[in-house]
Order: sequence, then C-alpha cells, then structure tokens
Amino acid sequence: MKIRFQPVHDTVSTNVISSPYQGLYRMYRYMLNDSPCTQQQYQSDIDSNPYTLALLEINLKTYRNTEISLFALHQCETILESWSHSHKKLIIRFLYDWDGIAYYSEPDHIHTIINHMTQLSPIINAYYRSIYLLQGIFIGNWGEMHHSNYMDDKSVNTLINKLHSTIHPSVYLSVRTPQQWRMVTEQQPELKKRLGLFNDGMLGSDSDLGTYTNREEELQFQNRQMQYLPNGGEVIYNPHYNSIEIAVRSLKAMHISYLNADYDSKVYDFWKHSTYNNQNGYDYIISHLGYRYVITDCRISKPLLTNKIQIQCTIENNGFGNALQPLLFCISLQNNDSSITYQSECSILCDTKKIISVTIPINELNDHEYQVYAYIKDTIHNIDNDTQQKVLLGTLYIHY
Repeated sequence: MKIRFQPVHDTVSTNVISSPYQGLYRMYRYMLNDSPCTQQQYQSDIDSNPYTLALLEINLKTYRNTEISLFALHQCETILESWSHSHKKLIIRFLYDWDGIAYYSEPDHIHTIINHMTQLSPIINAYYRSIYLLQGIFIGNWGEMHHSNYMDDKSVNTLINKLHSTIHPSVYLSVRTPQQWRMVTEQQPELKKRLGLFNDGMLGSDSDLGTYTNREEELQFQNRQMQYLPNGGEVIYNPHYNSIEIAVRSLKAMHISYLNADYDSKVYDFWKHSTYNNQNGYDYIISHLGYRYVITDCRISKPLLTNKIQIQCTIENNGFGNALQPLLFCISLQNNDSSITYQSECSILCDTKKIISVTIPINELNDHEYQVYAYIKDTIHNIDNDTQQKVLLGTLYIHY
C-alpha cells in the first residue's frame, strides 16, 4: 500500500475565525411583562445577529417588589427557547435598570431579588446548553454592580452564592471588578473555577472608569486569574488607552475573549486607522479574542508494524486567551463517495504550541483520494453542531 500526502502551502490566515465562546456579540434588550408572546416575536433579533455570541439583557423592573408573574416567566422561557435554536452562545444579564437609577428601580428588599433568582433558575437550567455565562448578580446601574443598595460585601456574597447554588454548573458566573472577584472567592473558594469578570469600562481611563485603582497590578492579577475564565465587555473611547499598542497589551493581559460589536464604534474606528503586526489594528484585535489556533505544520506517517496511519498537526495558540470549555480537534477525510471524521482532545495555552495526533485505521480507508480538513468542535453545548469553519490541510492519496 502506498500513502502520499500533499499539503496545502497557504500563508496563515488573518481572518476572524468563528469559534465557540468568543468573539463579538450583539446586545438585545427585553422587558418582562404580562403580555402574551410567541417565538416569532424574537426571530428578527435572532436573524439580525451575525456573531457567535449574543448578550440578552432581561429587565425585571416590572416586578421590583412582587414575584415574577407566570406570564412573565413564560415570556422569559419563550425568549430563551427562541434563541436556543440559533446555535449562538448566550450571555445573559438580568437587571432592574436601564436608566442609571438602580437605587430607585431595584427591589426594596434583597429577599425579593433572591426570590426572583429562585423563580428564574429552572428556566435558565432548562437551556443551559445554549447559555455561556450570566453577567452580574441582577443589581446596579445597567446591571453592572455599581450604584446599588446591595453593594455591601454581605449582600454581594449572598446573591452570588444564590446563583452558584441554583444555576447549572456549566454556566459561568461573573462580577464587575477584580476586587469583587477577590472578595467573593475569599469567602467562597469553590467559585475560583467558575467566576469570571465583565468590564464595560474597558480602556476608558487609567482605572477603566473606576474598575480598579492600580491598573498595572490589576492587569497582572487578571493575567494570572483569568487564564481559564471568561473576561469581556465593552471598550470605551480614550485616545491614549485606545492606542493599538496599549490596547493589545491590555486585552492580552486580561485574556479578553468577547467584546460588544457595537460599542464603542469610535474605538473601533480608531483601531481601523491603526496598524499592528502589518495588519489593520481592528482586524488584529477582533481575530485574537479568546483562543486562536493556528496550524503551523501537518504530517502523515504510518507507524511500523501497525495497520494505522497518523495525522500529526502542530498547532499554536496565538490568541489573547485559552479555550474555556473542552474542545475536540477534528480531522475530516472527504471525497465524492464518503466523509469520515476522526477526533482528539485539544487544549493549547496561549503563546504555546502542541502536536495533536489523530490515528486512523487503514481498513476504514478505500483506494481513494481524500481531501483532509481540520476544525474545532465544542464538546458540551450543541454537541452535534459541526458548523465550525473547516480548514483544508491537503490531499491524502491511498493506493493498495
């Protein structure tokens, strides 16, 4: 039997790669009320989102001092049911305020918030496969955990613990600042593997608009602690901190994996007129959100005294972060008659490379010419969804 592999000698792509759990998101706002609703009402929102992520802000203000009605709970369920068919990963933020007046729009008692969490958790858990993370703990201006009646340590711990104990464990939680993260995890160490950050003041000032007091110390902290946790949000216009060198350094140190696609457009325009690594600055940053796996070499071998062949790919992660969920590296052999897929576990830290091997029994291959493709597959959510972008590695020739 003769085996020959003709690799594709393409240059490394600089395009944005559609990958699970990272990239740009678009935000959609829903006010729960007692009005009837259908899935069709939300279809236009779903159709308008070209990204792999969507942030759904669900406002509970109507029920600030009462239980959420059965009508509203059904409305929330309909929203999540509708989006679950979109194959998007959902970021959910429950809140009481869209006007920067949380002091007046939040419930009068924390027990009402806790009860709302209890009411909503079965609905969230029913759609956990589609939900990536929950942002915040329902409180603060715009749900951002500031200017709230419940920002004391005891209240914050009570609310985050309620979510931790009732929400499906595969759904990440997140708080607004590194100081909040430290305070919570000191009280509840088990949250260290689940609690990420969201920052809607990113690059807006030396403190990221009050997110922290010592920028360098907190960047170093995030570089250590956000390796395997989600970190993202919105960038704010500030010519100094938006400069491409400072922006890339900061976003990489924070391991940023997701950003609002629409805010702030002034920042994005600023980056589009910058250059980084011989690439448009905006394109560079967006294409490096989260992990970015690059195949730098591909070889095929036949170990002696075996009836198998091995496809070995050298893969480098040059993104800002790491894969947060288990991923599979998949090799697909395709010709006019068939398509066969083989897979191997894949986890590569940022700024490192690894050789990933896929073993293929020879008796599963015919005397054919195969196109060899590679892609990454999500193992937890939407397990059967193989819609990720496939990269052509080359052509495999088998002759018996």
